[in-house]
Amino acid sequence: MADADSPSNDDRDLAARATDRIVEAVDAVRARTTDPLLDESLIVGSVFDDRNGNGIQDDAERGIPGVRIAAVEGLLMETDAFGRYHLVGIPGGEARGRNFILKVDPSTLPAGARFTTPNPLVRRITPGLPVRFDFGVRMPEGALSTTASNPTAPPAAPASRPARIELGDALFAPGTARLDADRAPVITTAAQALISRGGGRLQLS
Repeated sequence: MADADSPSNDDRDLAARATDRIVEAVDAVRARTTDPLLDESLIVGSVFDDRNGNGIQDDAERGIPGVRIAAVEGLLMETDAFGRYHLVGIPGGEARGRNFILKVDPSTLPAGARFTTPNPLVRRITPGLPVRFDFGVRMPEGALSTTASNPTAPPAAPASRPARIELGDALFAPGTARLDADRAPVITTAAQALISRGGGRLQLS
């Protein structure tokens, strides 16, 4: 005969279902409170003219613009006018982190340039922590000359302002978002115009 104080099968099933609901609720709260800043890594760095060859960017050493950097994941970056670049939202692996590799494309450097730091460069990245990837390059003499360092040089041409090009619905087949084949060269021409102006925005409306 069953003890009147012992739980029945129905009671045990009810308790198990309640426990499952509590676990699901806790998991849902954890998912909502995930912070990308804590789960992802930030990569910052520069490519600079390492005049003294010590592998460190000193105060008088300038960044090198227009240098392409590639990651093994297929990501591509290009340095800005000060030789800087950055990557955000990079999975940092588990709590112990993981190795990450970046490499400068030598074809985007002048002939005669040589590296003073390893290329490719391997660093350990960890979720929530920024990591620096700096590349030192000894540039040929005069490769980064400016009017300030060479008073006899002609003044630099003013930089082109980014352009904005809007393309209307006349390019598309009536009532659709399909671009007719004979209109495709318009997109190419517009893109080339933006490139010649130093970048910009192509808006389809």
